[in-house]
Amino acid sequence: MDLQMIIFASAILTISEGFTVKGPSGPLVVPLGGSVLLPCSVDSFLSLKDLEVQWKRSDSQTLIHLYQDGDIRPEVQNEDYHDRALFFTDDIKQGNFSLLLKNVTAEDEGQYTCTVHSGQESGETVVEIKDVERLIVSGSDQSLSVYVGEDVTLKCSVDSHIPPEDIEEVSWRKRVQDKHITVLLYESNKTLLDASDERYRDRVEFFSDEIHRGNFSLRLKRVRSEDKGLYMCQVFAGGFADNMTVILEQMGFSSLHIMVLILCISACGSALLFCSLIYCRNNTGFRVEDSNIYWDRLVVLPCFIDPHLMTEGLKIKWRRSGLKSPVCVYEDGSEVQHQDYHDRAHFYTEDIKHGNFSLLLKNVRKEDEGQYTCTVNSKQRSVFSFSVNLKNISGSRFTVVYSCDLIVPLGGSVLLPWFNKKPFEGEIKKVEWSKSGLQKPVFVYEDGDIRPEVQHEDYHDRAHFISDGIKHGNFSLLLKNVREEDEGKYTCKVYRGHRYGVLSVSTKLEPRLLDSGFLLQMFLVFCPNLIMCFAFVFWGLSEGSVSETVCCCALYILRPLLLLWTAPYLNDFKDRNKTLIQKYSYVADYFVLTAVVYSALFANSWQKLLNFAVFDRVLIIILYVLLFVCCSCKAVYILAAEVGNRSGTIIKIFDIVADFTFEILPTLQFILLFYTFASRGGIIIVAILPVLLTLTNERMFYKCFRFGWSYELRRTVMLIVTLVMNALMIGFFIFTLENKTDPVGWACVMVFLQILWTVVRSTDQSSWFSIPLDFHRFVSLYVFGSVGVVLIGAFVLITELTLKTVNGERAVMDLRFILFPSECFFLLSVMISGQLSSKIQACLKSCQTRMRTLANRSQQDQNQPSPRAAGSDETPATGSDQNTTELKPLMKNKDQDT
Repeated sequence: MDLQMIIFASAILTISEGFTVKGPSGPLVVPLGGSVLLPCSVDSFLSLKDLEVQWKRSDSQTLIHLYQDGDIRPEVQNEDYHDRALFFTDDIKQGNFSLLLKNVTAEDEGQYTCTVHSGQESGETVVEIKDVERLIVSGSDQSLSVYVGEDVTLKCSVDSHIPPEDIEEVSWRKRVQDKHITVLLYESNKTLLDASDERYRDRVEFFSDEIHRGNFSLRLKRVRSEDKGLYMCQVFAGGFADNMTVILEQMGFSSLHIMVLILCISACGSALLFCSLIYCRNNTGFRVEDSNIYWDRLVVLPCFIDPHLMTEGLKIKWRRSGLKSPVCVYEDGSEVQHQDYHDRAHFYTEDIKHGNFSLLLKNVRKEDEGQYTCTVNSKQRSVFSFSVNLKNISGSRFTVVYSCDLIVPLGGSVLLPWFNKKPFEGEIKKVEWSKSGLQKPVFVYEDGDIRPEVQHEDYHDRAHFISDGIKHGNFSLLLKNVREEDEGKYTCKVYRGHRYGVLSVSTKLEPRLLDSGFLLQMFLVFCPNLIMCFAFVFWGLSEGSVSETVCCCALYILRPLLLLWTAPYLNDFKDRNKTLIQKYSYVADYFVLTAVVYSALFANSWQKLLNFAVFDRVLIIILYVLLFVCCSCKAVYILAAEVGNRSGTIIKIFDIVADFTFEILPTLQFILLFYTFASRGGIIIVAILPVLLTLTNERMFYKCFRFGWSYELRRTVMLIVTLVMNALMIGFFIFTLENKTDPVGWACVMVFLQILWTVVRSTDQSSWFSIPLDFHRFVSLYVFGSVGVVLIGAFVLITELTLKTVNGERAVMDLRFILFPSECFFLLSVMISGQLSSKIQACLKSCQTRMRTLANRSQQDQNQPSPRAAGSDETPATGSDQNTTELKPLMKNKDQDT
């Protein structure tokens, strides 16, 4: 039997002392067999404690539903309303006690009373239902469960006796934070896709072939976590309206979600693992610079390994190219030489335990020339291999050329070589090795004996001469148990008496990463960031918007360029690679990221541009093209001039154009955003921008010489003006994006680009406030950028994914709101540390020196003997007895006697 049900809400409002219970404001159309919402709410916040809500039939006092003691009570509910009367439990704490009555029957006609008790106060409202026969909309009676990434069908059909041409409108809507958004709209026999909310656009559709049968079921494709919630299919036909609801819940993790979680955890794990492997063990060594030393009759072929690799049963072999048998073999405490090197090749046996496998060649001949390879084996496995070339210069003069950089690990031994080309004239009075920055010498040899009493205490028992070297003009210094503080410039002075003066030579001991350490650093820079990039790709496929995904992926792909520029091991790169990183890493990052960001912005705003006037649309497109051309000019110059080694007039023109476009890019970007989003008052800001940019013109600061300003003062003023100008530009960008649908995310991206633009200017060596290329790069800042920022991004993505799956709503509306500000903080830290690196480094060194002095003083106080014990001590041996501390090679008795 066809019936009509009209909801008539009585105007009865019972007002208590503390709150008012509200019902419906007017009649509503309810379908027979459909669902109806019985409104009941309060206008003030009520504590859930002692809160009781009752829904009853006014005529029979039948209990329909009860909320009591913080929970619903289905056991006291009338059986006729089981599984038909439902509370919105998530909204009770907000004062919404409305009742959803499903599958309405003719017996449901009548009055219903909603009574609210809170402590000593109470209130009620009455709703009346009258049956209606005309329009019936039906669908699924059960909630739907689906995995994220799958497709789901939300059923909705109209009674078949309604002709399709009589259906005026069918709308699918979703309730989101106290408002309804349009999912899909059917009107005037057409499906209006443009009416859909942007988060559902291109993901929803009707079954077109079923519409003539009254089937308006909705297909929702690629379900996201935010799709969870209540959907309403509302139909208007012939002056009547009806609706049905369906709940989409129990969102499970899809395969894409699981992949995102795995990638985020992998990024965190890889960052922490590589950081631990790098900084929790020794991966640093030293390389000797400026050591083009010539040898005569006596040659040392260096070979050092990390002492941590020292194990039992090591076998060391020195081989020469073209010689089948090894030159010299050391195993189990003894050495065996090739017959051509008998009594001429020896190891330094006393220092083998420290990883020193250098070979001493005596009486070097011309036929000894060639490539020598040192191989260290442990249990038939090669542990280390290193090659050097011995070249004959002329006569008996030889030089040792490294096949690659010889890097000595911390804790190992390093040779600071110096061999005099010509025989000395006159007696050698004194040989002194000193280090810049130290008042006391590192090593002193005087009057045929070493002088430990004048030696710096940090080099006791660590600095030695090579045996029998002085008489051959070999003053090389062997430094054992190398430490980080040994870095610096070393000078050897030979005093030969008043007539012949002093000979002096300098060499440098520079820190370098071991090959394994350098490889770990590359993994630390690239792996976590590339993993996070893939994580955001999968996030974008399942949840995120296109613009959000593109910006975040571009950020992580380009992050290695920022990290390499701030890396403390930048000097370990080859000269060309080092120069490219220093000059163009930030430049390339800025121009590439700008092109990617504005490409995403253009694609995101294309639908809006179609509604613009033709002139405005053409102007905006021209501005976009001009911006991309500006970015391309710098890219062409870098590829042609630096990578392709091209030169000429055209390349110079590209360089000039690129520098010019770089200066105008912030203004061009703002004008583009202003026209794209039609910001109010933006035209005034466009007029102000040239004035702001003029203030940063460095030519005016050249004229400050007339006022006698110091360099530091001029530099400080220029830096302040630049920072103020950039702060205003950031404010302008935020103001311009106020009309964007997702302004917060885009504003964060623009702020990052503006700060990056400032950092790029500070890396330009022609700028007044440029950062020196050789400034001290701090490990803590590098670790924050390579590990800390990655951990922040991974944690935010995991948290957002989890909360969105559980609640169905995003906790952070745009992940760019977190990622780009953290990157901005890193960039600002880089710029500040670069500008103040000398002062920060001086402060840190002062603190380290102070702590070391206090530690040495404390140790001396503990080791100082009592006066009585000191009186009984024997006088330390001097003179020839001290020669026992020299490092002596393993020789046969015959050589020792000689």
